[in-house]
Amino acid sequence: MKPLGWLIAKDLLRFRADGRGALATVLTPVVLAALLGTLFNPPDLANTVRLAVIDRDGSAGSRALVEAVRADPNLEVVPATEEEALADVARGRLPLAIILPPGSGAALTPSAFLGAGGGPARAELVFDPSRKTEADLVEGLVTRIVFEQTMSRITDPGSLRALLTQARALISSSPPDPDDAAWLDVIDRALRLMPPPSDGPPGAGSTGLAISPPLTFHRRAAVVDSPLGGYNSYAHTFAGMLCMFLLFVAADAAKELVAERRSGLQTRLRLSAVSRGQILAARALSVAAIALVISLAVYAVGFAAFGIRVLGSWWGFAAVLCAQALFVGAFSIFLAGVGRTERTIASLGTFAILVMSFLGGSMLPAFLMPPWLRALGHAMPTAWATDGLAAMTWRGMDLAEGLVPATILMGYALLCAAVGSRVFRWD
Repeated sequence: MKPLGWLIAKDLLRFRADGRGALATVLTPVVLAALLGTLFNPPDLANTVRLAVIDRDGSAGSRALVEAVRADPNLEVVPATEEEALADVARGRLPLAIILPPGSGAALTPSAFLGAGGGPARAELVFDPSRKTEADLVEGLVTRIVFEQTMSRITDPGSLRALLTQARALISSSPPDPDDAAWLDVIDRALRLMPPPSDGPPGAGSTGLAISPPLTFHRRAAVVDSPLGGYNSYAHTFAGMLCMFLLFVAADAAKELVAERRSGLQTRLRLSAVSRGQILAARALSVAAIALVISLAVYAVGFAAFGIRVLGSWWGFAAVLCAQALFVGAFSIFLAGVGRTERTIASLGTFAILVMSFLGGSMLPAFLMPPWLRALGHAMPTAWATDGLAAMTWRGMDLAEGLVPATILMGYALLCAAVGSRVFRWD
């Protein structure tokens, strides 16, 4: 049994000797479990959904509705003009916008249930099609607020008088019925008992039970106007999964770089005319070239089999792909320098890739995250790569919308290359 014990002790000592790798194996499940727990922790279930509300009516009733939406703890109304709101939704910077049409205030009265004012108003809900879940949630919340706002006026004298007057007109215009006279008498008695009508806006009262929505929603996805189509869920998921798996390619390349040092290949190269910088630059550029080939192959399959199209700028699409590939190449140098050993690179790389992909929105919808976690996710290179490719494909954005994420990815590439080359061990 002694040889067996020696072998077990040897493996345990190797695990203990690689302190960074051992730490990463503990941190990975702890951090990911903590992030998931943050999403589903009861105090954080009321994460706010950001939206814009455009009031084209401007009446007292519509303004009261906007204020009620603003006061809801589940919603965050951002100030924006109609043009700004629609542009932000189309670019993915805002999940949705609600446009209240003229006449919304007249529809938000109890008498509207009986057909006064031409029936229910029809609001427009413009949403980012990649965030349909948030649109469903907001439509339900706003519908509840509309019912509460409308029925709170059922005991207001002015609203009640209008409701009874409308009911009397409907009974009078219907075919004769023996019971109509009794109903008309009841309504007339009620109207005589009420105070005279007021010119002021309807006040607040107790809530009641509605029978039909006074405000309906017409949904419109904010997609590019193109004969090739608009939103494609595959275009969105291909962008996120491609970035994550390219980072795993970078981790494998980093382990190969460390293995070359251990085998003595790098020593032999340094004895020739090759400098240290050239060795690292060659590795980064080769990984970038491999990443670019993989990207082209993946999107070729997406174009052929899943209907993905570049509805925006082809130059912007190429810029984001190239910048992403260069970042992946530089990330391999970063992991090789920080990890130092193959075991550490495997553990540390898995930790970094999963966390960046989680925060970057490749795994879960962003609206499930609390605000501080969403803000942190915007700093991840994975978020910029995913959003940049989505902007050039199904969002149909112009070149400028592709150059911004490409530039930021290049900045991350330079940072990773600088840090990795500085801390890389040659001996």
